[in-house]
Amino acid sequence: MKIDRAPDFAVRAPIDGRLTWRGLDVGDAVENGKVIAAIDGVPLVAFRSEVVPYRDLTRGDRGPDVEAVSEFLVELGMLEREHASDSFGRSLERAVRAHQRELGVAVDGVFRSTSVAYVSPDATVVRELVKGVGEHVAVGESLVGLVSPASSVDVQAALDGDSLAALRNSAVTLVAGAASLDLAALPVAAAEVELVDRFVTDLVNLGVLAPTDEGASSYVGGELRLTQARARGTVPTRALFGARSGAVCVFVAPEKAGAEPRAHVLPDAPAAVGEVGTTLVPEQLIGAEVVGDPYRLPARVRDACE
Repeated sequence: MKIDRAPDFAVRAPIDGRLTWRGLDVGDAVENGKVIAAIDGVPLVAFRSEVVPYRDLTRGDRGPDVEAVSEFLVELGMLEREHASDSFGRSLERAVRAHQRELGVAVDGVFRSTSVAYVSPDATVVRELVKGVGEHVAVGESLVGLVSPASSVDVQAALDGDSLAALRNSAVTLVAGAASLDLAALPVAAAEVELVDRFVTDLVNLGVLAPTDEGASSYVGGELRLTQARARGTVPTRALFGARSGAVCVFVAPEKAGAEPRAHVLPDAPAAVGEVGTTLVPEQLIGAEVVGDPYRLPARVRDACE
């Protein structure tokens, strides 16, 4: 199983000092504007943006970083949307002062880059606490490791040559140890990616699942089962016909004399486990008589397989 996500992100200290307070724990979501730590008693606020704050800002300054600070304060409810711009004016100064009062720091209307901890827009959840309360931190040193939300989950058979074709488009259950998770279908739907991610993360922390050598986002140790048993029939593999279009069919023998066999396209044709030379077919073909050698049928009959 492989879980795709953006790279991990480290929240770094903007100033030197001793970590005197920490407001995050492993698994916590990092919200924009949240006080995540304090260094020498000075609160550090999570600043999530595409723009990294690199300078102190005061009235009269202009630029993308001013606009980013405006958007930040709009999100915190301290600046009206219509006053957000790339120009540091009176409205933005009032909003900065209000934010400073809320944090309990000196109120002067100057936005200081050292008062915030930059967070990548993709990183949302605490994966690791790098520094503990009482430890010294240097500028640029990692305080907290964050992980981004999963974007997709790819479930594959662990052994080369095995296939999950028989499970596709069916409700399945992911089983690992004593834990299980029901999924609507394979491939894993976008709406269930976060659910699978949390399930896997919890089991990795418990040692039930393990990362592979391919990286921290690839795991082994689980098992997939059909949520509800599905009836399937079997036919000899030699009864399968492969069309030029790529379709695979079996031909059902006619019930009336003089009629021609009818092509039935198979959505998939997995081998029946433990039965050499046989292939699984849909439930509706159970009991049907199929043509044993379809390649001997007239071309006009075979052409119906498409």
